[in-house]
Amino acid sequence: MGITEEQRRRIEANRLAALERRKRFAEAAAADASVGWRLAKCPRFAPPPPQPTLPPPPPRTLPPPPPPPPPQPPVGFKVVLEVCGPEDFSVAVGPAEGFAYPGEAECLRAVQDCISSAAPFSTTQSQSGHIFSVFKLMDYEPVLKCLKKLPGVAVQDIPYKTRNVIKNLPKFFAESCASDKEVDGLLMKLPQHLRDALLPFQLEGVKFGLRRHGRCLIADEMGLGKTLQAIAIACCYKDEGPVLIVCPAVLRYTWAEELERWDPSFLPKDIHLVFGHQDSLERLGACPKAVVISYQMLSRLRKSMMNRRWALMIIDESHNIRCTKKKHEKNETQAVLELAPNVSRIVLLSGTPSLSRPFDIYHQINMLWPHLLGSNKFDFANKYCLLHTVQGCNGRTYQDFSKGARLTELNVLLSQTLMIRRLKEHLLNELPPKRRQIIWLKLNASDIKTAISCIKGVNTSDEIPTIASPDNSNDSEEVNMEEADGCKKSPRNLTTQEIGIVKIPGFSEWFLNHFIMKEPADNGSLDSQSNCQKTIIFAHHLKVLDGVQVFVTEQRIKYVRIDGSTSPRERKDAVDSFRLNPEVMVAIIGITAGGVGLDFSSAQNVVFVELPKSASELLQAEDRAHRRGQTNAVNIYIFCARNTLDESHWLHLNQSLFRVSSLMNGKKDAIREIEVDQVYHLEESSKSEGKSQLGFLPLENHNADCGHGPGENVESDDMSIENFPGLNDMNFESDFFSIRTIPLHFEDDSLHTVMQNCPSPTAHEEIAFDSSSISQASVICPSMSSAKSVKARRRLSEIFQTLGLPATTDCNIEEKFLRFEVSQHTGRIHLYICVPGHDSRPRPLFENFLPEEVESPLCSDNTMKTSNRLLKRDPAFCNTFKAFVKEWLALRPIEQKRLLGKPLQLPLSLELCYLKDTNNHSTKGLLKGGSKRRVTPWCDISNPLPENAEWRKVVLHNGTSREREYTQGWTVHDEPLCKLCQGPCNGRLAKSPEYFEDLFCGLPCFEVFRSRTSGRFARQALFEIEHGICSKCKLDCHELVKNIRPLCKKKREEYIRNVAPNIASRLKLLDKLVHEPNEGNAWHADHIVPVYKGGGECTLENLRTLCVACHSEVTCAQQKERKDLTKKAKELLKNTVNNQQKDEVSSPALFQTFFENIFPLK
Repeated sequence: MGITEEQRRRIEANRLAALERRKRFAEAAAADASVGWRLAKCPRFAPPPPQPTLPPPPPRTLPPPPPPPPPQPPVGFKVVLEVCGPEDFSVAVGPAEGFAYPGEAECLRAVQDCISSAAPFSTTQSQSGHIFSVFKLMDYEPVLKCLKKLPGVAVQDIPYKTRNVIKNLPKFFAESCASDKEVDGLLMKLPQHLRDALLPFQLEGVKFGLRRHGRCLIADEMGLGKTLQAIAIACCYKDEGPVLIVCPAVLRYTWAEELERWDPSFLPKDIHLVFGHQDSLERLGACPKAVVISYQMLSRLRKSMMNRRWALMIIDESHNIRCTKKKHEKNETQAVLELAPNVSRIVLLSGTPSLSRPFDIYHQINMLWPHLLGSNKFDFANKYCLLHTVQGCNGRTYQDFSKGARLTELNVLLSQTLMIRRLKEHLLNELPPKRRQIIWLKLNASDIKTAISCIKGVNTSDEIPTIASPDNSNDSEEVNMEEADGCKKSPRNLTTQEIGIVKIPGFSEWFLNHFIMKEPADNGSLDSQSNCQKTIIFAHHLKVLDGVQVFVTEQRIKYVRIDGSTSPRERKDAVDSFRLNPEVMVAIIGITAGGVGLDFSSAQNVVFVELPKSASELLQAEDRAHRRGQTNAVNIYIFCARNTLDESHWLHLNQSLFRVSSLMNGKKDAIREIEVDQVYHLEESSKSEGKSQLGFLPLENHNADCGHGPGENVESDDMSIENFPGLNDMNFESDFFSIRTIPLHFEDDSLHTVMQNCPSPTAHEEIAFDSSSISQASVICPSMSSAKSVKARRRLSEIFQTLGLPATTDCNIEEKFLRFEVSQHTGRIHLYICVPGHDSRPRPLFENFLPEEVESPLCSDNTMKTSNRLLKRDPAFCNTFKAFVKEWLALRPIEQKRLLGKPLQLPLSLELCYLKDTNNHSTKGLLKGGSKRRVTPWCDISNPLPENAEWRKVVLHNGTSREREYTQGWTVHDEPLCKLCQGPCNGRLAKSPEYFEDLFCGLPCFEVFRSRTSGRFARQALFEIEHGICSKCKLDCHELVKNIRPLCKKKREEYIRNVAPNIASRLKLLDKLVHEPNEGNAWHADHIVPVYKGGGECTLENLRTLCVACHSEVTCAQQKERKDLTKKAKELLKNTVNNQQKDEVSSPALFQTFFENIFPLK
């Protein structure tokens, strides 16, 4: 904006006046200097020049007066009425929005003066220190009426639905719940050994579910046997129809194992596990008694699952059914919600129904009792969530559902209607303690730089796991990012994955020097395998798991690993190996992949390299080891990095734990913070010692009575050094014992032990085999006393009479009656009996056992206490069981697969002879007539098309964006034919196929088609059977590849030389495997009968797994054989030609002999 003309003239006049004044001052100064010191009159100053007249300035506008102060808000407060017990409600006061809060004491006085005449009340104090009044629910109306008369008071009353349900609970139990007589009648359906195995609190949980007709949430703390209670409830209702079990993918085999173990009436054919669309119920003729499926497969096969009628649905780890703020839920949750209304009985299982916020529990309760918590999830949030608006990092605002309100009321409502929850501290007095310790780590700049480079994939040294080993050359100073050379990222800005990688060196250093690694024995053995306690190591990111794996591999400790890429079969084998194999000492587990549902009770230590996302995940993972069957104290170590996001995340875990524990445990058992027994600060290794040394600093002094100085040793009663297993055997310096222990738990006198005389769990519930129990020499059944043999025959005679079979006492004949069936999912051996002349087919005895149980000392008196099952403890049949197990284990995996699903008798070689040839292949997998082609062209594999059929184009519609077109035979009557055998396709999806398998009459034809036309499919199918184990040298090639993949090239070569020296001796094979560690460079699918001898176009029976070294030997031998055969053929041809020249007449017999020697097969 420009200036006006008047303003320009005024500015110019001011400038000229200023110049004139400056000139006069300068002249006066010069005159004074020339006159010197003399008296003179003061010179007269010239009058100032006339100033130009300026117009008067415009009147100055005054600023507006300040606004009057805002009026003071009126004095007021809010009163919250909340149910605090089955017959009580509380009245609490608090500040109200828009009112000046006068204080809690004054508000309580006003409330009590108002309602003192309406109803009697008592005053109590909460854990947070707030005081509230407690009234009886019968006085709710007069109390509410009085409170509404108070001026300036906002009253929040109890939701009508909640108050109505709690008020009518006696009527609900009388009309809707089953009577005690009905419950006792249902309990009679339980197998006897299952009833005997139920502990009192577990039996009460089963009754709780039966009274509510199988609609309940069993929320017992982890390790209290929720699975066993759910199986007991399922046994009571299994006569009504099939049972559907929805669980995480990692628990499918576990559920099959538990079903067969606790209810032997579930035969292998009665349990169906769903792993893919090939296992869809549409492909089964009849629905099995129990179907086990994961959340993801349920969403994919939603249509086929909804078409079935289910008597009972068990949802394991039901906290996966979480609520989102969106209108629609994710596919897995939506599939369960759509299926639930069609099932009359639903049992939910979860030790942590709410992971981090109360909002997550709505769908679980709504499935059991619709609209109990509100008409929808947003209505529930308005009642029981403390909603508030939060501004995100991008400037957008959204509603926060993380906090809860009226949690005590919600706990009372759920516990009185649908939920039963018990805590380990109340029930299992014999359970050893759980000690949680925090280890704070210092980060250094070099490790941060290496972690960032590792994630970005720019690690130039090709040392992916270099950060896994402790670096003793680093300075012990804490990171100063301004001085760190080359590292431009502050620890506060590190991502969670980077933090996890940076913590690996500190973890490795701690692990080497902690008492988890025991001191070597006196024999001087350097093998660390026998010097390590069983330990579980949890992490989240794959690179962190890789780093831990590298460190454990360097220490030559045998381990198992479970992450998201681990197949279900491998997960089951890993759990069994860690539990039963005494040589496997470490389990490296991904928190989200194996933090729930698995039993690692043989472990003594649990380590968290990374913090879990929620407090519930932390407790779930800890209780993999701290559960029933644990005999040792469980030490839990949590690694946190200083000056990183770990600090704020640890505070968040404590806050979320208080919210969810208030909801689940109630106000008395709510956990205000994660109890920590010790806090360690890991010091850097000193250069002088060359070995790391742990410096442990005490917790902050919270006791006024404690006046210990920094150099004094402080002892703790509950955490004395004698309580730590293995510490007394270690030569720690005296500094180690300067540990202060301040338990952070609070005590509540009202808590009482529910079961004082709870019997210890029976040994057959937790079977552990040491090295001596898995030896053949430990089982000497012929040395048994005759009394036990007579008792065994007598018990078997009783079984025969129960089944309506002729009793006999001849042991040799009785053994011939036995038949065995091996479960394809669990490996358990089920017993059958078949008496000639009485049974047309084998009849089940409803008894089963594991092969490992046969090899244990079954005949000892101690083991008699571990099991009460008849045939497992009868010495008369011990040799028979052992003989079957021995023959079964001697079979090839492909032979075992062919014998699954049928009762077998000894010898098993006779059973293999009974197997029939297929139309095109023999029992050995060879194509009839032989073939020298590796695979069959698609145009040649199908059988000839029948006369009344034609080829048609078929398009597969499986919901994917890409549609595929195939040719298939169809009859003139519009019936589809199998693409291989041209037989009729009778499946439900035959006329509207979704997958390629739907073009065949069954999965056997599909597998033959794929194995003959695709080498890749044959290799995959062979791996599912033999699991990458070499048939000759028994090297586990799959495990070898998994172990060397995270290693650097140098360590890969070293590992291969130690584990697979046969491969290491062949430099080309070794170099290829080191540079490209994949399955194809470790093992091959080899033809037993080679292709050049007619073994081509075979099925899996003619294939075997060979490591690359053994396959190289076999190939060399076959090349030599073919070379000798060619040489022999040339010599024979030469001799034949010479003889022909001599005789001058061709002899047909000579040519016949010649061709037979050259071409063994036609």
